[in-house]
Amino acid sequence: MAYQNVVVLGGSGNVGREFMSQVIQQDTGFSKKHLNPTNVIALTDSKGFWFNRHGLKIQENPEDIPKWRDSKDEFKEYMQGLDEYNQYDNLSDLLKLIKDEGMAGEIAFVDITAGKDDLRDFHLKVINDSEETIIPQTKTLFPYTQLMYSARLPDTEKDMGSSARLWPEQMRSLIYWTITILRK
Repeated sequence: MAYQNVVVLGGSGNVGREFMSQVIQQDTGFSKKHLNPTNVIALTDSKGFWFNRHGLKIQENPEDIPKWRDSKDEFKEYMQGLDEYNQYDNLSDLLKLIKDEGMAGEIAFVDITAGKDDLRDFHLKVINDSEETIIPQTKTLFPYTQLMYSARLPDTEKDMGSSARLWPEQMRSLIYWTITILRK
């Protein structure tokens, strides 16, 4: 089975928890719905990240989703017993860890943050200094985002490769397109 390794940026917020619950129910190896499932290897919040190169343990128990989906505090409490939490100075620490783990070029970052400008430098670092893919948040598109990503958009659907892309604003569309891209 070929997994699509994903890092969810902002996964502990309201939208992030909903995104995680839907991905876990519909698209991980534990859902057994297709041969190319999503494997969430890291999830970030504003102070750090959970990381497991083999996949976060939260994916293993879809039946536990009601325990953590509706509360950030319950989510963090649930996560504490599963995977090690790493505090960071900036997200470059996560990029370095991915490289150190021998996973460079195998990761798609999915930005589920509220769209504040605090991840701009990280987006640029992923685009310019790594082999990874980034799927940016679409609530608030910054001019830099439109310029940086439009230069890398593929000409056809089959050329989508590792180009960074922009997708519709609705959560359902974001999840659908994220999963679609990751399967390619």
